[in-house]
Amino acid sequence: MHPTRLFPVLCALALAACTSNLPAPPPPAPAGAGEGASVDERLLVQRVSLELEAERPAEAAAQVEAVTRGVGGYVESATAREAKRVHLVLRIPAASLDSVLAAVSRLGEVEDRRVSALDVTEESTDLEARLQNLVAVRDRLRQHLQRAGGVQDVIAVERELARVQTEIDALEARLKRLRTDVAMSQVTLDIHRKRVLGPLGLLLAGLGWLIGKLFVIQ
Repeated sequence: MHPTRLFPVLCALALAACTSNLPAPPPPAPAGAGEGASVDERLLVQRVSLELEAERPAEAAAQVEAVTRGVGGYVESATAREAKRVHLVLRIPAASLDSVLAAVSRLGEVEDRRVSALDVTEESTDLEARLQNLVAVRDRLRQHLQRAGGVQDVIAVERELARVQTEIDALEARLKRLRTDVAMSQVTLDIHRKRVLGPLGLLLAGLGWLIGKLFVIQ
């Protein structure tokens, strides 16, 4: 292949190799903000785990589903074990999370509650910068493809173009998932029926209380 024909291809390949590995630029500081973004400007992935005791788990689960859909959320998965226990995984709009949790708490007795928040602001900024760089590389490769004169030139550019497009698709999928996790908080809810002690259970519980009083008065 003539060197003058191969030169644009080599330039494109070098540009793709270098640009795709460029570090993400730091996010611009918001107007009037100090160091870093404020709490309201951070991107948080919130996850909540709740264990609820209710007299009728199935009825409580139906009310939870109604509340979830009422705020624009949805049920990601649901499983039930007879009438004793229901397991739900919910997706709740982040802005409505507190109100939904308050409504769920009124349906029974909350035995366990765990809340976590993962800050993904920097990860999101990095992914967006990498995506922008790769899109620029893809556009330049398309331009080189239009000017390619030989078969070898076309094959080389198309191969690199396919690789870059694969990376773009992967980054777009990761960004979409990340934005969904930020916008829709995940709530894992376990609802179980309140235990009712039988005669023998009441007797043993009473004996345990009496034995405890033998050692501790107050």
